[in-house]
Amino acid sequence: MVVANAGVQLFGQDAKIADLDLAVWQRTVDVNLTSTMLTVKHAVRSMLTTGGGSIILTGSPTGLTGEGNDFTSYATTKAGIHGLARTVAAAYAADGIRVNAVVPGYTETPLVTTISDDPAERAAIVGRIPMGRPGTPADVEGIMVFLASDDAAFATGALFRVDGGMTSL
Repeated sequence: MVVANAGVQLFGQDAKIADLDLAVWQRTVDVNLTSTMLTVKHAVRSMLTTGGGSIILTGSPTGLTGEGNDFTSYATTKAGIHGLARTVAAAYAADGIRVNAVVPGYTETPLVTTISDDPAERAAIVGRIPMGRPGTPADVEGIMVFLASDDAAFATGALFRVDGGMTSL
């Protein structure tokens, strides 16, 4: 089992496309997408020799909905993660390799301290979550444990949203 959980969100640097600096784009692509691709590539190579396994990628609602219009790089790379999960899942399903993406909503981790440390910004995003609270890492653990287990033997190529209902609206 492999979890590819790469992510950088360059608050104050990522921007709308007309204002986006190429260096910010490239750094985000390198961390979020290229590092995930390399992790998946080497995981697949290993799993081909051991009879299969589970690969779990971490996506984002921004890659589903375009949320965060000031986050062109971040949203684009996370959409790429979703596509990577589906493509690799289809390519290696017959080899016993399952690939899925977990799509956590706003989860208070060190990645989002720019939002969580600003009461107005935090209230604005939490106000869009039907469950009325931010996610925690513990909220995502269960789905990842399930996807890693044999209980998820028929799950591949899927995106599992764990976002308090945020993207269901």
